[in-house]
Amino acid sequence: MSKQEKRSRGKRPRYEATSSREPPQVRGFPPINYQSQSSPTFAGNPEQSQQPQRTAFHGQAQDSPGTQQQLSIATQAPPGKVAIPALKTPQSADPQKNFKKGRTPHACDYCRKAKAGCTGEQPCSRCRGAGVDCVYGDGKRVRDRKQMSKLSKETDVLYQHNTEVTEALRRIRLDTHLSTDDMRAAIDEQASMETEEQGDSDESFADAEVGSTGSLDVINVDIDQDDNRATGHIGKSSSVAWAKRTAEECSQTSHQETTLGRHDTGFTLASYHTEDADVEYVDTSNIDPYEWPETKDAERLIQSYFDHVHNTLPIVDKAVFMSKYHHFTKGSDNLGIEDSIWLAMANSVFAISSVYFDLTRDPDRGNHQDHLIYCARAKMLFLDQGLLYQDARISTTSALGLLCLYFITTCRLNRAWTFCGLAIRYGLTLGLHVRSEAQDLSDVEKEHRVRLWWSLYSLECSLNELTGRPSCISDRDISTPLPLNMDEDDFQPGQSLYEKTKQGQQSGTSSRRTSKSPKGKSTHLLAYTFPVFPLPLTPSTYFIYRIQLGILSHEIVTQLYCAATIKERWTDVQETIRRIDRRLLSWRDKLTTDFDITFEDTWTAPDWDDPNILIRMGLAMQFFSSRMILFRPCLCRFEGRMKNQSENSLDFNQEAVETCIRSARKMISLLSWSASSPQKLYAITPWWNTLHYICEALSVLMLEMAFKATHLPNEAAYILDDAKKGINWLAMMAEQSVSARKAWEIFDSLIRLVAPMIRWSVFDMP
Repeated sequence: MSKQEKRSRGKRPRYEATSSREPPQVRGFPPINYQSQSSPTFAGNPEQSQQPQRTAFHGQAQDSPGTQQQLSIATQAPPGKVAIPALKTPQSADPQKNFKKGRTPHACDYCRKAKAGCTGEQPCSRCRGAGVDCVYGDGKRVRDRKQMSKLSKETDVLYQHNTEVTEALRRIRLDTHLSTDDMRAAIDEQASMETEEQGDSDESFADAEVGSTGSLDVINVDIDQDDNRATGHIGKSSSVAWAKRTAEECSQTSHQETTLGRHDTGFTLASYHTEDADVEYVDTSNIDPYEWPETKDAERLIQSYFDHVHNTLPIVDKAVFMSKYHHFTKGSDNLGIEDSIWLAMANSVFAISSVYFDLTRDPDRGNHQDHLIYCARAKMLFLDQGLLYQDARISTTSALGLLCLYFITTCRLNRAWTFCGLAIRYGLTLGLHVRSEAQDLSDVEKEHRVRLWWSLYSLECSLNELTGRPSCISDRDISTPLPLNMDEDDFQPGQSLYEKTKQGQQSGTSSRRTSKSPKGKSTHLLAYTFPVFPLPLTPSTYFIYRIQLGILSHEIVTQLYCAATIKERWTDVQETIRRIDRRLLSWRDKLTTDFDITFEDTWTAPDWDDPNILIRMGLAMQFFSSRMILFRPCLCRFEGRMKNQSENSLDFNQEAVETCIRSARKMISLLSWSASSPQKLYAITPWWNTLHYICEALSVLMLEMAFKATHLPNEAAYILDDAKKGINWLAMMAEQSVSARKAWEIFDSLIRLVAPMIRWSVFDMP
């Protein structure tokens, strides 16, 4: 073969039908792999070579022979080339495993860096195969939006500062008493202040997302899935979210595989809350809702409720409830609406007391399923008969509150969240949140409604902290006063309660105290602006103090853990923390000696002969829990988030972190004196929050160890010892509580990850 033939082999032949150098214009586009009769067949797929190839043309066909020849030449495969068929994607048996074509609207950081397609899952298939953390960071548009927001804030700050400097210079110029040298010195002083402020820091421009409360306005999982639905959305103020953050930090730092961090949803396995699948099934088909327990058992259950629950949450009117109990026809199934609601309330009381007997391992407790049976009866009487869909009543609101409290005691917080929301809506419908001046209501009835509202408010605040979800209550909408500081047993029908307060008698109802406005009109202080002053000791004092702490805790959650917080500057967040902490400390300092919660001496056991020791410890635990939630946004890594912080900002962050960690240690110290047995552990009121307090403290301690104890390096060993104590208590409580067992599994696995990070071991743990 000649060189010219070799060089021209495989080239497309020249067009011979036209004399023009331009290729002929044809209408329609021939297929790329068109096969003529003379083209070679596919050696690897003879069946495909035998299939006729059709060519579709658009427009009118040309009938001239020249044009037909051009089309024939144009559609023939070039000599020396073999047409390769397109590969087909094999279809798997499971259609859900097939790769979906198309792009996800938001790719993860790993796929974005690799410039590869992302499946949009959590984690995505590429990250799962590579064994790396799947993080969906901000996209370009989001970054630009945040940058624009930051620049806008800087503009506002500079504009404000320019106004202040201009005003300062104007005052200097108008001061006729200043000489020329004095004016120059004043201007130099103002300029030096300007230089110091400009060189201070970036925290004035940094938003709140630099703290641990970042990403408050997004969610990266689909809650409406079987694995996530039972847990629901968990916000940043929940100890569940703190435990998840610890698992993520361990995974990023030590690259260890954990069941908490590697799970697709991230927080499902890190939740210690009881779910429906954790509850033993009870067949309700044979349950009679009108059945009554033995008289002896019923009286024990009711007495236990009023001894261990009622003083903390007076949801029911004790006098009315007991009167109904003594005159109720037991076993009757011909009941009116009010009788059905009361019987449902009674079964809820039985269920709550049964849970308490099980947790404390009371020797006279009944079957471990008793509380489930009582709850089933209450739901059959209250829900199945359609009473929930009728107009709101005080009795209905109380019944919903009792069901909410029952689900909190069993740690089924999703159910408690639902019933609490219904109870709050019913209370708002009845106007319990505003001050009542109805003439046809006695003062005693008004006071019971006030106590019912604040009981529901306390339940709502507790659920806000435990789940991290936003509240449905605004404090500015509440004008109802705080309860009177009087013993409920002293109330008499027709008794006048409020005139005594107007005569100047000291009471706990701060918002009933009136003041004169500038126009001379009498104004009432709102509850959330309550003044702090000591209260004389009564059975209602503990409830009033808990309400005041609940108001402060509600302010923490609504102002620091809401989605709008990320738009605020970090300096504003710091100022909010300072302001709320001042109110907390002022509240603590004004307590009487009967309710002293300082407990400075952690080495000496408290005086167990003190009749108020248990309620003092319960109040102290709520106080330290509030401070942990308040300072938790500062427990994070600030490195790389703000380039240069001022000394004041650095000092505040460090002090806040130390307060958060030491509040957790104080919580462990308080519990250590009564943790010798479940009976003593649950003796502290409210006993249904004991498990949550332990988990909050452990979450803070675990997170600090995950940060390698960088904030308190000298206390690393003590932090580890406190964490071991809390985990041992969870193991002790796990025998009677499903949630305690789940919490023990979570924190036992976490401590084995974080202990090596501070160069300690847990070989002494079982």
